[in-house]
Amino acid sequence: MRILNWLTNRAKYLVPGAVAFCLLLLAFDLFAFWALGRRPVVSTLEMRTVMWALLIGSGCTYIARWAILGEAQARRALAATVSVMVLVSALHPWLNGWGRDAAAPVAPTLVASPDDHSAEALVFAGGALSEPEAGRW
Repeated sequence: MRILNWLTNRAKYLVPGAVAFCLLLLAFDLFAFWALGRRPVVSTLEMRTVMWALLIGSGCTYIARWAILGEAQARRALAATVSVMVLVSALHPWLNGWGRDAAAPVAPTLVASPDDHSAEALVFAGGALSEPEAGRW
């Protein structure tokens, strides 16, 4: 019974911990891509699915707590979760087109004009945290 009590007392940190994990994963991927030139961890389908499942599940949990229990704190937590979703969508290099898998060459490029080559995407053939291919698209 003590173990169950201990687990239920700490369960309130599970959902905020999931959101914090996604935020840390975003920060790590930004560092890995821009500073080290490596493929982000969230570029794999599995990690992308895990990250969005955690964020969507956290958002649904806060919606339910706000709607059913009427917790005022749930509104702020929901706003923070939605903010993390927006940050991930806007800043993550794999989700906004700065990086691309070599197996998907038909993905849209970021080149604004034919003369501007500064906004080209990096192409990766390996798995997570691998180096990009020699050429840029």
